[in-house]
Amino acid sequence: MNINFIAMGKLKESWYREACAEYMKRLGAYVSPKVIEPSPVDLPQKPSQAQIDAALRQEAAKIREQIKPGSFTVAMWGAPSGWTRN
Repeated sequence: MNINFIAMGKLKESWYREACAEYMKRLGAYVSPKVIEPSPVDLPQKPSQAQIDAALRQEAAKIREQIKPGSFTVAMWGAPSGWTRN
């Protein structure tokens, strides 16, 4: 079974990358895992709500491009602390 993890951007902290690598190694005993990291859309320093909404739509399209037809898909949302979404 193939499992694809799709996440916007790259993990920056080394301990996150190490934890991800360990998790992928453990999963590899049972399935064929793969991490896909489309690049996020760049926003200005103080983006307007319209710019944020447009960027989210573009990022959603990048994620959808990675999902093969017939795939079982689970969406997860992990917003940074202090960040809210209306």
